[in-house]
This record gives sequence, C-alpha cells and structure tokens, in this order.
Amino acid sequence: MAEQNVGKVTQIISAVLDIKFSQGKLPKINEAIRIKTQDGTTLTAEVAQHLGDDTVRCIATHYLCNSCPIIPSSVNFPLNKVKY
Repeated sequence: MAEQNVGKVTQIISAVLDIKFSQGKLPKINEAIRIKTQDGTTLTAEVAQHLGDDTVRCIATHYLCNSCPIIPSSVNFPLNKVKY
C-alpha cells in the first residue's frame, strides 16, 4: 500500500487555511483534500494556491484545528461548473 501524504495546518484565517506537506509532495491546485476534524467528521477543502516552502493555501467552510491530520484526495473541482 502506498504511503499517505499527510500535511499539517500551519495557519487558519477565517475559511482560508495553509497546509504544509512533506517536501515535493504538494497536492495539485483545484485538488480536493480531506481533513479529519476533532469530532471525527471529514471536511473537504479545495487547494487554491501553492505558496512555496511545501505549503498550499486551501478554502474551507468548517471549523478546523491546527492538529487535524490532512490527507489529499484524487477528486478535482471542475472549474466554472459550480452553481451557487
């Protein structure tokens, strides 16, 4: 079984969070990542930007904590197809 790429939340500002991953293992922009919260639920967030220093910026809409484990997924968000 392949090793999971697990990141760590380094900053949370409102619905924006920065996540640091192992060197060279960044998820792609627009990739969905799954975040296990302290209450056991799973939140899906979208990678919006690569910041450098093995860190990505994501958009989320749920309460998060700095110690939550972060796991990228193979789901991508389609561009310009989301209806609000």
